[in-house]
Amino acid sequence: MKYKKFYQDDRYFAGIEHHTEITFGELEDVNDTWSKMLGGLQKEVLMKTEPHQMIGLNCNSIDYDETNKVTYYALVETIDLIKQKDFIVTKKIPKGNYISFDIEYDNLGLERKRVYDYCKTEGIKVHKGFDYEHYISGQRYSEKGAIVTLCLMIEDD
Repeated sequence: MKYKKFYQDDRYFAGIEHHTEITFGELEDVNDTWSKMLGGLQKEVLMKTEPHQMIGLNCNSIDYDETNKVTYYALVETIDLIKQKDFIVTKKIPKGNYISFDIEYDNLGLERKRVYDYCKTEGIKVHKGFDYEHYISGQRYSEKGAIVTLCLMIEDD
């Protein structure tokens, strides 16, 4: 698998939580959450960066080792972790070294598992508490064949 390594500073996001937890490694249907976000809720987010950067954030549940459940968020980047309207959640993605893979949006959950399996096989130590997919400008996510960039934080030795 091809990948890129990069460093990023702290980044801040605001958006909405997917209505149910997702099981890691299975097909993920997050289209309804993105439809809500892009259909108007994005306009409610204060202090967005320009151009707007969109991510899907996966956070492992407290009992992840037993359930393999993750909580999913549809988010837009903001200039800081500022107070938003009551129904908008905020998140901070910490600074650090990351690794990214271009994967198929159509098979998001299965592709995510494949990336984690690859990292394990190759001895790439990644933080297992969260990952995010960066949505690429110009891709048509309502059509087959769209690509997202999956980003994982690299664990320091």
